[in-house]
Amino acid sequence: MLQAVVIFAALFATAVYAASEQPEEDVFERPRFVSLSSDLVNMREGPSTAHSIKWIYQRDGLPVQVLAEYDVWRRV
Repeated sequence: MLQAVVIFAALFATAVYAASEQPEEDVFERPRFVSLSSDLVNMREGPSTAHSIKWIYQRDGLPVQVLAEYDVWRRV
């Protein structure tokens, strides 16, 4: 069942990016690894707050692999 669930994380201001390091087109290589800059990040079933929370990351600096991006949402 868990394998069938598409998992998204709201890394909206939680993935560590320095503004000066972002390309102008905002195109990043995928997959890539990022670190969480917050000690509380909700992982949801889909890319909106209407989707239920499936997991809560509680560790600042935890590495996650970004597979896809949807506006301010990241599929990890």
